[in-house]
Amino acid sequence: MHRPALLICLAALSLTPARADVVTLVDGRTIEGVVQDDGDTIVVVRRLGALRIPRADVARVEVRETPEQELARRTLELQPGDHAAALSLGQFCAAQGFHDEARALAQHLQATAPGLPGLVELWLALDFHLVDGAWQAPEVFYPRHGWERLNGRWTPPEEVRVVRAARARRDAERALEAARAAAAKADRAADDAERALERARVEVERLDAQAPAVAAARAAADAELRAREQDLRHAEDFAREARLRYDRWVLVPACDGWETQRLLLWSAYSRHDRDVDQARRARDAALQRVQQVAAEAARLPERVAAARGALRLAKPPTQPPPAARRARRSRPPRTTGPRSRNRRKALAHAATRRGPGALRR
Repeated sequence: MHRPALLICLAALSLTPARADVVTLVDGRTIEGVVQDDGDTIVVVRRLGALRIPRADVARVEVRETPEQELARRTLELQPGDHAAALSLGQFCAAQGFHDEARALAQHLQATAPGLPGLVELWLALDFHLVDGAWQAPEVFYPRHGWERLNGRWTPPEEVRVVRAARARRDAERALEAARAAAAKADRAADDAERALERARVEVERLDAQAPAVAAARAAADAELRAREQDLRHAEDFAREARLRYDRWVLVPACDGWETQRLLLWSAYSRHDRDVDQARRARDAALQRVQQVAAEAARLPERVAAARGALRLAKPPTQPPPAARRARRSRPPRTTGPRSRNRRKALAHAATRRGPGALRR
């Protein structure tokens, strides 16, 4: 008994974490952790850090054992030949999930006290099966009978087939949904491509139709510029003649009515000079319009080329991708229902009226 007990004790001690004490405060709150005494305060060490609490705020401290600590303590307290205590410890291990320790105790009891009451229940709790007088472990017994371990438990063959069929069906449904989603995405992409194609076509047509208008606007701007330049030349000629008349009159000796005539000539010159300024502004505006129209006409071929390139690129796919085609073919054609019955009746009626060759045609 010493060797199995020592092995169990060492395994338990190697897995034993710090104890989980419970500190109850005066206000009723509880804090779990490892309690350490520090004079007027107690330190509760937790996984996320330590917490200092004044001793006056503590109502009580309860020291609890973890299952690992209880296993280590009971293993150390186990005496050689105490089969009842070993069986109780084995039942505790089986209940707490210490299967290796429980198996070691069960095997030791099977060798030393095979007829011990409760030993059979311990084997059954560990999911062992009695075959030809020997207890077989579940990892040996179940595979020999076609069982498999699914989702953490041993499953019979019938249920395995059902589970696998359900999984296959779910996978197929997911694949079908993915294919349908791909088909919908492909349809949306095709619609977007068609809309882009239509926009490109409209843009090309608009630019093609804009070319004559741009040419006409340029011709009109050139004609307007020529007219404004001619008006400017006429205004400059009138202003020049008015200035000459004024300069000549200034050289004439003063006489009666000289000042009045001078003022009249100066007024005429000023009016013609304002006409020159106005004609020059009109000429500058016409020149700016010509430049704008010329720039637009220069950009028009580039815009037309870009629009035609976009038109060549914006071509919708001739057929959907394979996944989309498979998704569309996933549903069988409808062979029943009012439409199918009406179609069969129509074909039969046509056959009776036109003869047997009507169906073949």
